[in-house]
Amino acid sequence: MKLNHDCIRDVMIYIEENCIYEDDDRGNRSIHSRVFYEITHDKKLSSRYTEDEIRYVVAQLYFEDMVIATMTPETLNFRQVEVDSLSFKGHEFLDNIKDDTVWKKAKKFIGEHLTSTSFSIIANVASKIAIEALASGATPK
Repeated sequence: MKLNHDCIRDVMIYIEENCIYEDDDRGNRSIHSRVFYEITHDKKLSSRYTEDEIRYVVAQLYFEDMVIATMTPETLNFRQVEVDSLSFKGHEFLDNIKDDTVWKKAKKFIGEHLTSTSFSIIANVASKIAIEALASGATPK
């Protein structure tokens, strides 16, 4: 299956925004984990990506230690996953690609020079674009 870079970014943003601390009925505060169904049926994500694309991305994020999650033994079929949050590594990675302007500029730059590349290279290019913008005192264009 092909790994969709835009889907990776959007799923990571979803996890960051939706795996949040909430109070239960007794006033205990804990992270509201998200299961596959919630992630794959999110209106924004499901309008842009297939359920299989989203499931595959979540699994890959788990295997790369980008998310803190629980997978049951049968999850090689990607059925049961409970995502608690992004890991520190996941937050660092997302921070490099989260800004829309930086993301678009990085994808455009890559597209002008390569037909295909890894997601980590795109994130590195995005990081360099952001650093250049900060160094020049300007916002990325």
